[in-house]
Amino acid sequence: MSLIRAVILGVVQGVTEFLPVSSSGHLAVFAGREGASLELIVVLHLGTLLAILVYYRRDVFAAAVGGARLIGASVDHVRGRRRLAEYLLTDAGARLALLIIVGSIPTALIGLGLKGLVDYIVSGHTRIVGAFFIITGLLMHRCDAFALGGKGLGQGTIRDAIMVGIFQGFAVMPGLSRSGLTVFASTMRGFERRDAARFSFLLAVPALLGASLLELKDITGHLPLVPTAAGVAAAFAAGYVSIVILVRALSSRKLRYFTGYLVAMGILVLFFTK
Repeated sequence: MSLIRAVILGVVQGVTEFLPVSSSGHLAVFAGREGASLELIVVLHLGTLLAILVYYRRDVFAAAVGGARLIGASVDHVRGRRRLAEYLLTDAGARLALLIIVGSIPTALIGLGLKGLVDYIVSGHTRIVGAFFIITGLLMHRCDAFALGGKGLGQGTIRDAIMVGIFQGFAVMPGLSRSGLTVFASTMRGFERRDAARFSFLLAVPALLGASLLELKDITGHLPLVPTAAGVAAAFAAGYVSIVILVRALSSRKLRYFTGYLVAMGILVLFFTK
Protein backbone atom coordinates (compact mmCIF):
# COMPACT_ATOMS: atom_id res chain seq x y z
CA MET A 1 0.00 0.00 0.00
CA SER A 2 1.44 3.35 -1.05
CA LEU A 3 1.58 6.44 1.15
CA ILE A 4 -0.60 8.45 -1.25
CA ARG A 5 -3.26 5.74 -1.40
CA ALA A 6 -3.37 5.50 2.40
CA VAL A 7 -3.81 9.28 2.72
CA ILE A 8 -6.57 9.33 0.10
CA LEU A 9 -8.43 6.51 1.83
CA GLY A 10 -8.02 8.31 5.16
CA VAL A 11 -9.48 11.54 3.78
CA VAL A 12 -12.39 9.69 2.16
CA GLN A 13 -13.08 7.85 5.41
CA GLY A 14 -12.95 11.03 7.49
CA VAL A 15 -15.22 12.99 5.16
CA THR A 16 -17.84 10.31 4.51
CA GLU A 17 -17.96 9.07 8.12
CA PHE A 18 -19.19 12.36 9.54
CA LEU A 19 -20.84 14.19 6.67
CA PRO A 20 -24.31 12.74 5.98
CA VAL A 21 -23.30 10.80 2.86
CA SER A 22 -22.60 7.29 4.28
CA SER A 23 -19.03 6.02 4.35
CA SER A 24 -20.16 2.39 4.12
CA GLY A 25 -22.29 3.22 1.08
CA HIS A 26 -19.35 4.79 -0.75
CA LEU A 27 -17.12 1.89 0.22
CA ALA A 28 -19.67 -0.65 -1.08
CA VAL A 29 -20.02 1.18 -4.41
CA PHE A 30 -16.46 2.26 -5.17
CA ALA A 31 -14.26 -0.18 -3.31
CA GLY A 32 -16.12 -3.43 -2.78
CA ARG A 33 -14.48 -6.06 -0.63
CA GLU A 34 -11.12 -5.71 -2.35
CA GLY A 35 -10.91 -1.92 -2.33
CA ALA A 36 -9.23 -1.65 1.06
CA SER A 37 -8.09 -4.28 3.52
CA LEU A 38 -10.15 -5.00 6.61
CA GLU A 39 -7.14 -4.09 8.72
CA LEU A 40 -6.89 -0.65 7.16
CA ILE A 41 -10.62 0.00 7.45
CA VAL A 42 -10.53 -0.77 11.19
CA VAL A 43 -7.52 1.47 11.77
CA LEU A 44 -9.04 4.34 9.79
CA HIS A 45 -12.20 4.04 11.89
CA LEU A 46 -10.03 4.58 14.95
CA GLY A 47 -8.70 7.76 13.33
CA THR A 48 -12.21 9.15 12.91
CA LEU A 49 -13.08 8.06 16.44
CA LEU A 50 -10.14 10.11 17.69
CA ALA A 51 -11.59 13.16 15.92
CA ILE A 52 -14.77 12.83 18.01
CA LEU A 53 -12.82 12.35 21.23
CA VAL A 54 -10.80 15.50 20.57
CA TYR A 55 -13.64 17.73 19.31
CA TYR A 56 -16.03 16.73 22.12
CA ARG A 57 -13.33 16.08 24.71
CA ARG A 58 -15.17 17.87 27.53
CA ASP A 59 -18.38 15.92 26.92
CA VAL A 60 -16.48 12.65 26.58
CA PHE A 61 -14.66 13.27 29.86
CA ALA A 62 -17.92 14.27 31.59
CA ALA A 63 -19.67 11.14 30.31
CA ALA A 64 -16.77 8.86 31.30
CA VAL A 65 -16.55 10.25 34.84
CA GLY A 66 -20.34 10.42 35.07
CA GLY A 67 -20.57 6.79 33.98
CA ALA A 68 -18.35 5.74 36.87
CA ARG A 69 -20.52 7.73 39.29
CA LEU A 70 -23.62 6.21 37.69
CA ILE A 71 -22.39 2.72 38.56
CA GLY A 72 -21.89 3.75 42.16
CA ALA A 73 -25.30 5.41 42.32
CA SER A 74 -26.91 2.27 40.86
CA VAL A 75 -25.34 0.19 43.64
CA ASP A 76 -26.65 2.66 46.23
CA HIS A 77 -30.10 2.44 44.63
CA VAL A 78 -30.12 -1.36 44.88
CA ARG A 79 -29.05 -1.15 48.52
CA GLY A 80 -31.78 1.37 49.26
CA ARG A 81 -29.43 4.21 50.18
CA ARG A 82 -30.53 6.69 47.52
CA ARG A 83 -33.01 6.65 44.67
CA LEU A 84 -31.27 6.66 41.28
CA ALA A 85 -33.86 8.99 39.71
CA GLU A 86 -33.20 11.63 42.36
CA TYR A 87 -29.45 11.32 41.89
CA LEU A 88 -29.69 11.79 38.13
CA LEU A 89 -31.43 15.13 38.64
CA THR A 90 -28.25 16.58 40.13
CA ASP A 91 -25.50 14.90 38.08
CA ALA A 92 -25.31 16.05 34.46
CA GLY A 93 -22.39 13.74 33.62
CA ALA A 94 -24.24 10.68 34.89
CA ARG A 95 -27.35 11.66 32.90
CA LEU A 96 -25.25 12.02 29.75
CA ALA A 97 -23.63 8.63 30.34
CA LEU A 98 -27.06 7.06 30.85
CA LEU A 99 -28.36 8.49 27.57
CA ILE A 100 -25.35 7.14 25.68
CA ILE A 101 -25.69 3.69 27.29
CA VAL A 102 -29.43 3.49 26.64
CA GLY A 103 -29.06 4.72 23.05
CA SER A 104 -26.33 2.17 22.35
CA ILE A 105 -28.52 -0.81 23.26
CA PRO A 106 -30.96 -0.65 20.31
CA THR A 107 -28.04 0.28 18.05
CA ALA A 108 -26.21 -2.92 18.95
CA LEU A 109 -29.29 -5.15 18.72
CA ILE A 110 -30.40 -3.80 15.35
CA GLY A 111 -26.87 -3.70 13.96
CA LEU A 112 -26.24 -7.34 14.84
CA GLY A 113 -29.63 -8.34 13.50
CA LEU A 114 -28.95 -6.73 10.12
CA LYS A 115 -25.42 -8.09 9.71
CA GLY A 116 -26.52 -10.80 7.28
CA LEU A 117 -28.33 -8.29 5.09
CA VAL A 118 -25.33 -5.96 5.13
CA ASP A 119 -23.07 -8.81 4.00
CA TYR A 120 -25.55 -9.59 1.20
CA ILE A 121 -25.48 -5.98 -0.02
CA VAL A 122 -21.71 -5.49 0.02
CA SER A 123 -21.18 -8.85 -1.70
CA GLY A 124 -22.38 -7.27 -4.94
CA HIS A 125 -26.02 -6.17 -4.62
CA THR A 126 -25.20 -2.48 -4.67
CA ARG A 127 -28.43 -1.23 -6.24
CA ILE A 128 -29.92 -1.42 -2.76
CA VAL A 129 -27.29 1.11 -1.68
CA GLY A 130 -28.63 3.52 -4.29
CA ALA A 131 -32.10 3.42 -2.75
CA PHE A 132 -30.63 4.07 0.69
CA PHE A 133 -28.63 7.05 -0.64
CA ILE A 134 -31.89 8.59 -1.86
CA ILE A 135 -33.62 7.93 1.47
CA THR A 136 -30.79 9.64 3.34
CA GLY A 137 -30.97 12.63 1.00
CA LEU A 138 -34.71 13.03 1.54
CA LEU A 139 -34.27 12.81 5.31
CA MET A 140 -31.66 15.59 5.19
CA HIS A 141 -34.08 17.81 3.29
CA ARG A 142 -36.81 17.05 5.83
CA CYS A 143 -34.43 17.71 8.75
CA ASP A 144 -34.01 21.33 7.68
CA ALA A 145 -37.79 21.76 7.78
CA PHE A 146 -38.15 20.80 11.45
CA ALA A 147 -39.02 23.64 13.81
CA LEU A 148 -36.13 24.89 15.93
CA GLY A 149 -36.03 22.73 19.03
CA GLY A 150 -35.21 24.12 22.44
CA LYS A 151 -34.32 20.92 24.27
CA GLY A 152 -30.79 20.75 25.60
CA LEU A 153 -28.88 17.49 25.89
CA GLY A 154 -29.28 17.70 29.66
CA GLN A 155 -33.04 17.53 29.17
CA GLY A 156 -32.87 14.38 27.07
CA THR A 157 -35.07 11.47 28.10
CA ILE A 158 -34.77 7.70 27.93
CA ARG A 159 -37.30 7.71 25.10
CA ASP A 160 -35.14 10.23 23.17
CA ALA A 161 -32.08 8.00 23.58
CA ILE A 162 -33.94 4.89 22.45
CA MET A 163 -35.31 6.62 19.36
CA VAL A 164 -31.94 8.01 18.27
CA GLY A 165 -30.33 4.64 19.01
CA ILE A 166 -32.86 2.89 16.76
CA PHE A 167 -32.04 5.22 13.88
CA GLN A 168 -28.33 4.66 14.45
CA GLY A 169 -28.89 0.91 14.39
CA PHE A 170 -30.52 1.01 10.95
CA ALA A 171 -27.63 3.19 9.71
CA VAL A 172 -25.50 0.03 9.58
CA MET A 173 -27.04 -0.41 6.13
CA PRO A 174 -24.71 0.91 3.39
CA GLY A 175 -26.15 4.13 1.99
CA LEU A 176 -27.90 5.13 5.21
CA SER A 177 -25.68 7.74 6.85
CA ARG A 178 -25.11 7.24 10.58
CA SER A 179 -24.54 10.93 11.24
CA GLY A 180 -27.44 11.88 8.97
CA LEU A 181 -29.96 9.54 10.58
CA THR A 182 -28.96 10.38 14.15
CA VAL A 183 -29.08 14.16 13.67
CA PHE A 184 -32.43 13.69 11.93
CA ALA A 185 -33.77 11.68 14.87
CA SER A 186 -32.34 14.07 17.46
CA THR A 187 -33.78 17.11 15.71
CA MET A 188 -37.12 15.35 15.29
CA ARG A 189 -37.14 14.73 19.05
CA GLY A 190 -36.85 18.48 19.68
CA PHE A 191 -33.17 18.86 20.53
CA GLU A 192 -31.53 22.20 19.87
CA ARG A 193 -29.51 21.72 16.70
CA ARG A 194 -26.03 21.93 18.18
CA ASP A 195 -27.07 19.53 20.93
CA ALA A 196 -28.52 17.23 18.28
CA ALA A 197 -25.07 17.12 16.70
CA ARG A 198 -23.44 16.57 20.11
CA PHE A 199 -25.65 13.60 20.86
CA SER A 200 -25.12 12.18 17.38
CA PHE A 201 -21.35 12.18 17.70
CA LEU A 202 -21.19 11.11 21.34
CA LEU A 203 -23.45 8.17 20.54
CA ALA A 204 -21.05 7.28 17.72
CA VAL A 205 -18.22 6.57 20.18
CA PRO A 206 -19.49 3.19 21.47
CA ALA A 207 -20.85 2.36 17.99
CA LEU A 208 -17.47 2.88 16.30
CA LEU A 209 -15.64 1.08 19.10
CA GLY A 210 -18.04 -1.85 18.93
CA ALA A 211 -17.81 -2.12 15.15
CA SER A 212 -14.01 -2.04 15.29
CA LEU A 213 -13.88 -4.73 17.98
CA LEU A 214 -16.17 -6.99 15.94
CA GLU A 215 -13.91 -6.65 12.92
CA LEU A 216 -10.66 -7.12 14.86
CA LYS A 217 -11.32 -10.85 15.22
CA ASP A 218 -11.03 -11.26 11.43
CA ILE A 219 -7.72 -9.40 11.11
CA THR A 220 -4.81 -11.62 10.15
CA GLY A 221 -2.40 -9.44 8.14
CA HIS A 222 0.04 -6.66 8.92
CA LEU A 223 0.03 -3.03 7.81
CA PRO A 224 3.09 -0.95 6.87
CA LEU A 225 3.76 1.57 9.62
CA VAL A 226 4.34 4.84 7.73
CA PRO A 227 1.43 4.63 5.23
CA THR A 228 -0.91 3.44 7.98
CA ALA A 229 0.07 6.29 10.30
CA ALA A 230 -0.41 8.77 7.44
CA GLY A 231 -3.84 7.31 6.69
CA VAL A 232 -4.91 7.57 10.33
CA ALA A 233 -3.69 11.17 10.52
CA ALA A 234 -5.59 12.01 7.34
CA ALA A 235 -8.76 10.33 8.67
CA PHE A 236 -8.44 12.27 11.93
CA ALA A 237 -7.91 15.65 10.20
CA ALA A 238 -10.64 15.12 7.62
CA GLY A 239 -12.99 13.82 10.30
CA TYR A 240 -12.40 16.80 12.56
CA VAL A 241 -13.10 19.27 9.74
CA SER A 242 -16.19 17.28 8.74
CA ILE A 243 -17.59 17.50 12.27
CA VAL A 244 -17.23 21.29 12.12
CA ILE A 245 -18.96 21.40 8.74
CA LEU A 246 -21.85 19.20 9.85
CA VAL A 247 -22.46 21.19 13.04
CA ARG A 248 -22.57 24.43 11.07
CA ALA A 249 -24.77 22.97 8.34
CA LEU A 250 -27.22 21.61 10.90
CA SER A 251 -27.31 24.87 12.86
CA SER A 252 -27.91 26.98 9.75
CA ARG A 253 -30.38 24.56 8.16
CA LYS A 254 -28.17 23.71 5.21
CA LEU A 255 -28.30 19.92 5.34
CA ARG A 256 -30.48 20.06 2.22
CA TYR A 257 -27.33 20.91 0.28
CA PHE A 258 -26.36 17.27 0.67
CA THR A 259 -29.71 16.13 -0.74
CA GLY A 260 -28.84 16.82 -4.35
CA TYR A 261 -25.59 14.87 -4.14
CA LEU A 262 -27.20 11.90 -2.37
CA VAL A 263 -30.16 11.69 -4.74
CA ALA A 264 -27.87 11.96 -7.76
CA MET A 265 -25.59 9.27 -6.33
CA GLY A 266 -28.57 7.07 -5.62
CA ILE A 267 -29.91 7.36 -9.16
CA LEU A 268 -26.49 6.62 -10.67
CA VAL A 269 -26.06 3.56 -8.46
CA LEU A 270 -29.57 2.30 -9.23
CA PHE A 271 -29.14 2.53 -12.98
CA PHE A 272 -25.44 1.83 -13.54
CA THR A 273 -24.53 -0.91 -11.07
CA LYS A 274 -25.56 -4.51 -10.65
